[in-house]
Amino acid sequence: MPAEPLVSALEEPWRAILDAVLRRLGAPALADVARLGPRVAELSRAYNQGRAGDAPERVATPLEARVAFSFARDVPKGGAAVAELVAAGLVASREPGTLRLLDLGAGLGAMTWGIARALAAAGQRSAIDAHFVDADRAALEAAAAIREAVRAAGAGAPFGLGDVAVSVRTREGRFEGGRL
Repeated sequence: MPAEPLVSALEEPWRAILDAVLRRLGAPALADVARLGPRVAELSRAYNQGRAGDAPERVATPLEARVAFSFARDVPKGGAAVAELVAAGLVASREPGTLRLLDLGAGLGAMTWGIARALAAAGQRSAIDAHFVDADRAALEAAAAIREAVRAAGAGAPFGLGDVAVSVRTREGRFEGGRL
């Protein structure tokens, strides 16, 4: 019997969701590799040069490449990272029907969507109430656009979950001495 993959590609409904967000950004669609590819290469250069981790420099990285490439890569990674916790019942809805998440350094919200994916794979149908906090205002705006595209695709799409509510907050500064 072949082993289950640890990480699998995003489900097909995500393609339409990400294309809707890319349209909103005025960016090429996922299938337009000739136009999108150079932006992904620019993002790769930023990471390889060590510029992508700094908030001001990170904002300068191509947002459309982060939506098309990083988000599509990070949702499956996020789901895989918590899959064992979900399977063990350590990540589950505490209130009837709702899992509340605080996603610090949320960026596009890929980790939250990864958790949603892991919950759905485990057969949990709860709603998610996520609060995204990040210093990168453009990423948070794209995260809100992703949520709206998911909502437009149908409740809980592509996971068949209950509603995934997302609120966003920009936070300037860094943690210092245990305080924001």
